[in-house]
Amino acid sequence: MIKVEKTVLIKAGISQVWDLVSDMGGVYKYHPLVKKSPVLSENAVGIGATRRCEFYDGNSVVEEIVELKEGKELKVALSNFSMPFKSADAIMRLEKASDKSTLVTIQMSYKMKYGVFGSILGYFMIKPIMKMTFVKVLKGLNDHVTTGKLIGEKGALLQMG
Repeated sequence: MIKVEKTVLIKAGISQVWDLVSDMGGVYKYHPLVKKSPVLSENAVGIGATRRCEFYDGNSVVEEIVELKEGKELKVALSNFSMPFKSADAIMRLEKASDKSTLVTIQMSYKMKYGVFGSILGYFMIKPIMKMTFVKVLKGLNDHVTTGKLIGEKGALLQMG
């Protein structure tokens, strides 16, 4: 299993950040690679909430909340992805830094297809790409929460609505 993780300080209180990251349909608001994120389940929050992230490049992934620590952490299982993963999951963890700031960590664990070749590919190619993606996602989250604007393709700030 390969793991990649990134943590940043977001300039917003923990409850404000939690409201954003726990809403499965709202990831498109701050994720600079996600064009839209329709909810596939009856519920948009909580265990079992499921979305399809549709990326600007035409690819997509299905994510389902499989673990939840209310206000602190959620874990999603990824499926129907175009990446050569056998399995993958991601955790979004929040920690109060102050009344107006939150430490946000994204951690992803994945197992590659294709044996040793896949493991080498996963460690030396996929891991750096995922780390850079996490930097962009966390920047988008901070920009969205501090400006109220949607984060569009490549991190562009867009007007709401």
